[in-house]
Amino acid sequence: MYTGPMPTQTDTEKDELKSVTERILASSSPKKLVVAGPGAGKTTLFRQLLDAAEGEPKERLVLTFITNLKGDLDRRLGDVSHVFTLHGYCQYLLRHSMALRNGLSAKFRCYPGLRDLVPKDWAFLRGGKTPQFVRVWTHSLIQ
Repeated sequence: MYTGPMPTQTDTEKDELKSVTERILASSSPKKLVVAGPGAGKTTLFRQLLDAAEGEPKERLVLTFITNLKGDLDRRLGDVSHVFTLHGYCQYLLRHSMALRNGLSAKFRCYPGLRDLVPKDWAFLRGGKTPQFVRVWTHSLIQ
């Protein structure tokens, strides 16, 4: 991930960004696709969209695939929306909906690395290649 200084924008780029942002905010479409690089103002735009949205913050949802981004989004958008990673939201849904759990206890624990951990431990402890039945079993954990 790039952590150096962000390049400065020219006046033309700032004007273009402002124009695009205004068009997005003025759009009546309930769905908006925003594709932009780092530092382009996506979070600021999302904040503006959430501020203008109807409903209460508890009715809004911001999802990210990037775990490292979740904390920043929570700090900047958490007062106007729930903020989750995709996997965190799935766990939240499972914990709060018995129907979705399909028999799974509400106190379940998620071990995202288990699929890779079990075969590695097997190979380490047994000194050799992991048997097919272990690879098949661990693959079934994510289905």
